[in-house]
Amino acid sequence: MKHINITRINYINTAILSTLIVLLVTSCSQHSNSTATISTLEQVKSRGYLICGINTELPGFSYTNENHQAAGLDVDVCRAIAAAVLGDANKVKYIAIASDNRFRKLQQGNIDVLARNTSWLLSRDTLYGIDFTAIIYYGGQGFIVPKKSNITNITDLSDTTICVLAGTSTELNLASYLHAKDIKYTPLVFKDINEVIHAYETARCDAYTHDKAILTVRRASLNNPDNHIILPQIISKEPISPAVRSDDAQWHDIVTWVIYAMINAEEIGIDSANIESTQHNQFHDSIIMRFLGYEGNIGPKLGLQINWAYNIIKQVGNYGEVYAHNLGRDSKTHIPRGANKLWTDGGLIYAPPVL
Repeated sequence: MKHINITRINYINTAILSTLIVLLVTSCSQHSNSTATISTLEQVKSRGYLICGINTELPGFSYTNENHQAAGLDVDVCRAIAAAVLGDANKVKYIAIASDNRFRKLQQGNIDVLARNTSWLLSRDTLYGIDFTAIIYYGGQGFIVPKKSNITNITDLSDTTICVLAGTSTELNLASYLHAKDIKYTPLVFKDINEVIHAYETARCDAYTHDKAILTVRRASLNNPDNHIILPQIISKEPISPAVRSDDAQWHDIVTWVIYAMINAEEIGIDSANIESTQHNQFHDSIIMRFLGYEGNIGPKLGLQINWAYNIIKQVGNYGEVYAHNLGRDSKTHIPRGANKLWTDGGLIYAPPVL
């Protein structure tokens, strides 16, 4: 009987199996490459406009103004992205997004950017397939109460009913903070912000809680604003940041650096009024030269034109201009910048340098 070399057969079978695996992986890789998802930047350029998910009912951040146009801090960030990517800040399609499905809409690709007064939280950053970009507003949660209630401190909220918007970090902060302070209360939860405001105005609740900037905006729209006070205490940190899908690093960089460009422009003294003269200035400030694209080739590194930062500032403005127009001295709310001052003025607004 002929001796069969089992070892050799096993070796041959192993070699054949390895070859098949390599071929299969190669085939899958080639198929994957051939059907690879088009980058967000390419989609936006091909489409000819940016799709931005916003809140249409929050003055100061994102809302529809008296001219039936989208306006606000979040909206101006969207306009700045369009200016950088497409050269035209007006090439934006705004989609109203509800708070309870905003992350799903972003995940599904219905929008390119979520700019909807959204707080940056660890849970949101890790659970929803999204990435936050740069912080555009540092806020904190507070409470508004009728002046006649004689409530002057959070501790006075014991045994009260508090209105809050469902599906938000505001709702979680409320429960966590008051539980820790052993303050008993009854939450009155609504899915729509207009229902929250109506319930507060009609005295269905003793207090309403939200970010203090938002409370300031809402207070101004009440029938008798002076009859309501915002308590001085803050119970949370609310860093507001636009978000993008986590599967596109280039797009994340673009949105992040658009915001940083607006901050850096304020820091180095470039605004929409003087950028023309700065652009043609004969002195060669290296920071300004890099910012405007004459040195460093920054734009193409991001996949943008060399004049990307110029387009942002010329068409939209620097961070200080945008804040003043929407929330600060030139707005109806007159919210002091506070923590939203530049770091050089004692605030938290800080951007990495353009190098």
